[in-house]
Amino acid sequence: RAFLKGTGYPSLLLMEHAAQAVVDCVERYAGKGERVLFVCGGGNNGGDGCAAARIWMQRGGSADVWLMKSPSQMKGDAGVNAGLLSACGANLQVLYGEAPEIPEGCAGIVDALYGTGLSREIEGAARSAVERMNESGLPVVAVDIPSGVDGATGQTLGEAVRAAVTVAFHRPK
Repeated sequence: RAFLKGTGYPSLLLMEHAAQAVVDCVERYAGKGERVLFVCGGGNNGGDGCAAARIWMQRGGSADVWLMKSPSQMKGDAGVNAGLLSACGANLQVLYGEAPEIPEGCAGIVDALYGTGLSREIEGAARSAVERMNESGLPVVAVDIPSGVDGATGQTLGEAVRAAVTVAFHRPK
């Protein structure tokens, strides 16, 4: 099991706590039982999003999830959380091309595409998903940093998510 470097704190538990913080924030925009779209990348940011979608469902909400990779392709803690979400019966859709329209009746969106490690412009299906999020008019909760923003410089790398709020972890961005 992976641990947060030097702390002895299991990384899977850290991801769970991050996801709980995201869902607490989502509850400011979406009421209990409402439908929320979770847009998840294939790395740890996406794992946070998958865990948040599962917690949202456990709290009585409805979750639609757009994934950039199938759960079986996701590694480590992200793969564990994608697998758990799949087992919960969430409405999962892997995006291979252009993102579809935002599902009808969504009260909000969670951006869990890319985290602080992004160093290039977003392309392909992920870029299409960012465009859909930005065009939706719905409140977007970004996980750790809005996708498309360079975590080191704060510069926008081409298209970036325009989030209503960002739930940041570990340190200020």
